[in-house]
Amino acid sequence: MFGISNCNLKNFSINFNNTQCLRDMMPKDILVMSDLSIKTHADTVLLEILQVDDISIDDIFMKRKDKIDMIKSGWDNTCV
Repeated sequence: MFGISNCNLKNFSINFNNTQCLRDMMPKDILVMSDLSIKTHADTVLLEILQVDDISIDDIFMKRKDKIDMIKSGWDNTCV
């Protein structure tokens, strides 16, 4: 398994191009996990298109008091 961060640790900007670029260079049989700054359902859809096998939900999920409702609603409007 290979984990890819979407966060630039120099300035903390978010860019899913990291995942796309690195995934394109890897053999398809390598499992890929995308990490950090996955905040919306649209983010998860994009990562599925990029053939990411797994995601890590960062603190946006942990900060929510309505976690169950968030999951049931498809994560729409989850940014804090």
